[in-house]
Amino acid sequence: MRNPSINVEIPYQAYLHFRQRTQILKFSSGVIIPGYDSTWLYSFSNYLGLGRCDNSNSSNLRDTCLNVTIADFVDIISNISLTSNYLINGKPLIFIYASLGGKFLTSAEWSYIWSSVRQRVTLDFYTICTTTSLLSVFDGVAPWIDVVAWSMTNNALPIYNRTLAWMKLVYGPILSSNISSGRIIMGGLSVGFNDFSQGWGGCQQRTIPRHPDLIRAQLDYFASHSIRRLFVYTWDDWTEGSQFEPDVTNGVQYLLLLRQSIASFYGETQNINGDNKLVSRWMNYPQLRNCTHINVISVPTIDISCPTTITSN
Repeated sequence: MRNPSINVEIPYQAYLHFRQRTQILKFSSGVIIPGYDSTWLYSFSNYLGLGRCDNSNSSNLRDTCLNVTIADFVDIISNISLTSNYLINGKPLIFIYASLGGKFLTSAEWSYIWSSVRQRVTLDFYTICTTTSLLSVFDGVAPWIDVVAWSMTNNALPIYNRTLAWMKLVYGPILSSNISSGRIIMGGLSVGFNDFSQGWGGCQQRTIPRHPDLIRAQLDYFASHSIRRLFVYTWDDWTEGSQFEPDVTNGVQYLLLLRQSIASFYGETQNINGDNKLVSRWMNYPQLRNCTHINVISVPTIDISCPTTITSN
């Protein structure tokens, strides 16, 4: 199955599929399998089985969709792995990639969902959103890559200075508002956003440039405003230019910079030997583009999977 998410109807089905795959492939509990742990690919739409949820007829009742969503989260939280991979302060962290408007859930609907879920589960949990306006009904926010705010900054500024101005636009209102009191403000760290390789980008270089100074300025802003928790955004389907993974243009440059920058951010000693091992694990960087005809003739020639570990009883 190339993309199991396309064939699921509700988040819990995707979650069960993920768990089944971990058992079949004999991965340890808590491991994330790219392409299988796909519960994020979910919205009210015709594509994923819930329907439009717009009260247009008896088959698209909004309340039915909300109740199904509540049941999904109850199941996911009740069955979540209790390994440390998923826990923060002993609680699961539920991350919601969400926007506002259209078919997306409103602030009032999210409030109703979380209130209902908490009444039906015994395990407390944290909720993190990407949309600032939803913060009042979530435990925290990790702002998504805001291309609109970036367009409002002065493009004549050096990347570093422009990034600081961008951060001020995105995080300033959150940090200065009363609503953020007692809530988690996470630094949504991005390498950039440039969807030149996706059809909707028209193969044009645009939006937020992929640049080392973009990363450095973000981390400096977070440090100066006591934002100590990071959420690294990397969209590794090669279509938005927001991936830290190696690519044909920059190789491992940004993945290596991320590793080194996080060490500095948390005051850890740099691990040069580990850096060299990371570089040596990658040899070629094929990148598919679906808006131009490019034949990829090289693929990674070494196995980059983790070695099998055998433990005795």
